[in-house]
Amino acid sequence: MNIGIDIDGVLANSREWELQVAPSYFEKRGKTLVNPNSYYFSDMFGVSQQDEEIFWDEYIFDYAKEVKTNDFASNAVHKLIESGNKVVIITARYLASEDSARGKRMQQLVKNWLAKNKIEYHELVFSKSSKVQDINAKKIDIMIEDSPKNIAEISKLIPVICFDNVYNKNIIGQNILHASSWYDILSIIENFNKDN
Repeated sequence: MNIGIDIDGVLANSREWELQVAPSYFEKRGKTLVNPNSYYFSDMFGVSQQDEEIFWDEYIFDYAKEVKTNDFASNAVHKLIESGNKVVIITARYLASEDSARGKRMQQLVKNWLAKNKIEYHELVFSKSSKVQDINAKKIDIMIEDSPKNIAEISKLIPVICFDNVYNKNIIGQNILHASSWYDILSIIENFNKDN
């Protein structure tokens, strides 16, 4: 089976890093955390999308080096590969799809982070637009994702395992399965393989 896996929020514990760094950054600019359950900083701190982009312009390279993995991500991905599945990491990481010096730097940081954290994969895709195009091109059978927008789009085509976080726990729909840990994901995929 071809399994697509997102990085930020799925392999990487993005929310932990964000909550360590973003509150003090925005507090210095007169903003406080107003909605901790939101996916976007613009809603979390009541700031503009431009303010969110300014934050990421300043911190994205630090984030790429410092963010920790979600518990058991490396072991679980290893088990998926060991079971004969093909793992394709599909990420829309900020800057990574740009054909620029910053884009190339981000791509290298992503590869370094995956290697450092012993996360195996067969292919790594930096999405330029919607992940749907890459999912179709790579013939992905099931996707592991956390972004509410991406889950909604992808689940119209293939099953999606929603890696639970405060901002996506309430997403329901056809082709959407919830997992609260990487062990849950292994169990879901094992059952999925049996049923198909």
